[in-house]
Amino acid sequence: MKNYIVKMKSSSNIVNLANYLMDKNHKNHKDTKKIIELTNTKEEFIKANLEEEAELEIKKQIARKGGRPTKEKAISFTLNFPKKYNPSEEQVAKINNSVLEDLAKYLNIELSELTRKSYAVQHVQDNEHYHLLVSTILNGKKNRIIRSRSALTFIKKSFTLHTDKILNTNIEEYTPDTNNSYDKKEILIAEKQTMTALKQMIKYEKSQKNEKTVKFLQGALIDLEKGQTNKATKKIKKYQGSIKV
Repeated sequence: MKNYIVKMKSSSNIVNLANYLMDKNHKNHKDTKKIIELTNTKEEFIKANLEEEAELEIKKQIARKGGRPTKEKAISFTLNFPKKYNPSEEQVAKINNSVLEDLAKYLNIELSELTRKSYAVQHVQDNEHYHLLVSTILNGKKNRIIRSRSALTFIKKSFTLHTDKILNTNIEEYTPDTNNSYDKKEILIAEKQTMTALKQMIKYEKSQKNEKTVKFLQGALIDLEKGQTNKATKKIKKYQGSIKV
């Protein structure tokens, strides 16, 4: 099934990323005519996330639980509209709200919690798009699902569905720009990130002496190395569905 382009990357510094998105003078925003906050203000988003991050670390120390602090503080999704379409602020806000509603159900959390821990910013320019930042700490816990490739796939489908509904576009008539940066290079980067995440999962399960799970994840890693991405993804989803987030 075809989908509109959505890019995903993690961030270890919520403050820097939020500031970057609102920086009208940044060199990457020279063609941006207007920057619009859709969900929360920058200050609200930063405050909510820093407070919950601190609370989580305190809880861990009280419970005498070890482990390093979460490196991935937020996941950034860049949702790109098809060329020749310039949606209004109201239309983008509707699409974003619909995507958040779907995502809350997918993550099995309240919409109010997801909204509180997310930040959406529209960049008005010829290459129309908006950014959606979602904290990796939801309901006071590290959320592994939002960091997964399956979450990206889900958001692509949701974004495509609501874009076609609200903008009256048609995904079947959409032809991706072959000169767009989201090409084979981006796909290879995504696969490399998935491989790195798999290796981290294996390392963690080894430390927990879960030999059966280690063997299962090693099988997914072998699939990925062979280029069998779909097969590897199914195994990763099965693993993610077996753990509490």
